[in-house]
Amino acid sequence: MAILHPGAGKYRDISDDDYRAYLITRNQEPIVYHSRDVQFKRLQVHVRNTLNQIGRFLHWMHEVIIKSQSRRL
Repeated sequence: MAILHPGAGKYRDISDDDYRAYLITRNQEPIVYHSRDVQFKRLQVHVRNTLNQIGRFLHWMHEVIIKSQSRRL
C-alpha cells in the first residue's frame, strides 16, 4: 500500500516504515572484536604471514646458491 508523502511529493511504501522500526528496535548482539575466536584468527594470519616470509627467504637463498654454483662452473 502506498501513500503520498507530503514532504517529498513521492509515493512511499508503508512497509518501509515497519522495516525501519524493526531495525531500530531489534536487540542485536554487540560485535566483540576482542573475543578469543577473533584473536585466534589474527594469530593464524600472523603465523601464516611469518611462515610465508621464511619460505620466500629460503627460496631466495636457494636460488642464490644455485646461481653462484653455476657461475663457478
